[in-house]
Amino acid sequence: MNRRTLTAFAAGLAAAAAFGMSAQVADAAPAPKSHTHTHAHVSKQARLLAVAKKTVVHEIARKDVALVRVVKDSRLRHLDAATAATIRANATADRAGLAALKSTASAATTLAEVRTVAGKVKAVRPEVYNLVVNGVAKAAQAQAAVTQNATKIADLTAQTDAKEAAGFDVTAVRTALADATSSNGKAAEGATDATNVAVKLTATATNADLYALRARLHTTDVALAVVTKQLQAAQDALAAMV
Repeated sequence: MNRRTLTAFAAGLAAAAAFGMSAQVADAAPAPKSHTHTHAHVSKQARLLAVAKKTVVHEIARKDVALVRVVKDSRLRHLDAATAATIRANATADRAGLAALKSTASAATTLAEVRTVAGKVKAVRPEVYNLVVNGVAKAAQAQAAVTQNATKIADLTAQTDAKEAAGFDVTAVRTALADATSSNGKAAEGATDATNVAVKLTATATNADLYALRARLHTTDVALAVVTKQLQAAQDALAAMV
């Protein structure tokens, strides 16, 4: 092999070696890219978790403020003291529940955990207490009406006794008064039941719970309306006895 041939052969070996090194570097290059992708994915998850936790904590704070307003609601001063105290205690317990949920949310390490807390926070509805306070107030008004009706029934009964002593047939009047007395008793029972249901309701009350309260108040209203008609019938009958 002459000198020129040896030189060409050596140059070929050098080129091959250089190409091999370039190929090795190219094959090794994707590794840092894969690491960067993993790091970006973790960072995104961390950001999503932070945003989710912040959202839940903000919602908890909003509902807590609403429950504070319930505790300080001036309307409670117009209710029976024991009933008002029970409502305040219920709202305070709801606040404690929210505080516990806040701690759970803050300690959460996954989006799934935060979503679970968010679901529980959503179930807390401070606006329920508006229905509770209004319901108890309406039940109290119904009880007052029952008391007034009882007074009217007693007065009309006395008038009926006088008419009967005077020789009038008061059978229809006594029937109307007996019916009024029965309906008035139902109204009293409905008002008591409504109050008992209302004071058990909290911010986590279900729609079924709220329906139960409305149903009892409706029953009370219907009974009072019947009493009014029956008392009017008795009054009209007595007025015709001249």
